[in-house]
Amino acid sequence: MKKISSLLFFLALLYINAQNITKKETFEKCRETYSRKICKTDTDKDGIIDKEDKCPDIPGLHIFQGCPDTDGDNIPDKDDKCIEVAGPIENNGCPWPDKDGDGLRDIDDQCPDIAGNIENNGCPWPDQDNDGIPDKDDHCPNKEGISEYNGCPRPIQILHVVPKKNI
Repeated sequence: MKKISSLLFFLALLYINAQNITKKETFEKCRETYSRKICKTDTDKDGIIDKEDKCPDIPGLHIFQGCPDTDGDNIPDKDDKCIEVAGPIENNGCPWPDKDGDGLRDIDDQCPDIAGNIENNGCPWPDQDNDGIPDKDDHCPNKEGISEYNGCPRPIQILHVVPKKNI
């Protein structure tokens, strides 16, 4: 009778201890040694028992109650609109877009639909005279000019015609 009592006591302790199993190594050792009923079930083998696992069929992370974070942006896939590409939580886990392709995120771009310069907050440099030379580099920003003359018009050369008879 004493052996049976000791055995029952041992099994009771084992069962109570098994209730707190959350680490994968401990859980796997328990399953190899004892029955599933004692160790509980972890269908996806992520070390989180199904009872406590919010995603019991998909391996995941303990910090997300067993749900995965495929892109590693600290937003669980179930809440992430872009699970393959990391992005901030403010944008639902997606990276901020850059529609105009100027290298500045639309959220920081004052001209998100027109490619511009980062130094000018994503906007193109103004060119009042439309000569193709930005006003910041144009020495004559109100007169159409050419790059050879830093945005100024080509100087006019006045030729004096001297009649042949005066030579």
